[in-house]
Amino acid sequence: MGMTEAPRQTYESPADLKNEEEVVKAIYRQLGCDGYHKTPKFSAIDFALLRGAVVTYFVEVKCRKNKRDRYKEFMLSLAKYDALLLSRKLNQTTSLLVVRWLDCIGLLTIPPPTLWIGIGGRNDRNDPNDMEPVVYIPTYHFQTFQGGDRD
Repeated sequence: MGMTEAPRQTYESPADLKNEEEVVKAIYRQLGCDGYHKTPKFSAIDFALLRGAVVTYFVEVKCRKNKRDRYKEFMLSLAKYDALLLSRKLNQTTSLLVVRWLDCIGLLTIPPPTLWIGIGGRNDRNDPNDMEPVVYIPTYHFQTFQGGDRD
């Protein structure tokens, strides 16, 4: 028998899930949708936005604890980006990256006009799996609107 690797620890908290849902509630009607569906826990994409029973958008939601202009680029896991890109291509839907910063909410249709790929991630949890291939997307590509204010 081969050795199996232990499942990777997940850091998503109930508060994270609540924040993501707040963001989706703030945007889905603005996109002409009348509902949304939270995907299962280990799905690569967070939400499907619906018009009736038809999925019109796949959405990855990120909530940040900084203002939009703190960094020139937004960093996203390459695996998440690839899932958004693949969903767009295979399902003929629009894929969105939605980020709530402290001062606004930003929407980005995938693929963005420009990006670059590197290695990045968090280094504050002492988890070597937090460093991975990522995409860096200039924040000026995001369409922004009010709604970032939160506790």
